[in-house]
Amino acid sequence: MADLNTFIGGEINKLTTTSGGSYNFNANSSTVQRRTVTANSTFDLIATPGDSVQSVIIELVNGGNFNITWNASINWSEGLAPDLTTNGTDILTFYTTNAGATWEGSVFSKDSK
Repeated sequence: MADLNTFIGGEINKLTTTSGGSYNFNANSSTVQRRTVTANSTFDLIATPGDSVQSVIIELVNGGNFNITWNASINWSEGLAPDLTTNGTDILTFYTTNAGATWEGSVFSKDSK
């Protein structure tokens, strides 16, 4: 997604396809990460200990096709994880101000084209 890459002025970390199970989005490896979901999955976010403020943008493809469980440390608007797009792409943003003890999560773009 070149537009997102241009927007942040950096490289997108192209990760392998999710096949289910657990996966940790590591804010240390890239500020923008892409994941294609192919099965029910559990996701968490990791920050650098001692680095109090961090953020990550996640481009999630086909997240609405499967059940996604997010770690309880993520605070969503109205307390609910978003409904994700079936056969499409959602861009989610996360930030922490306490070294990853809790994260604020939101939808930046739903069904991004």
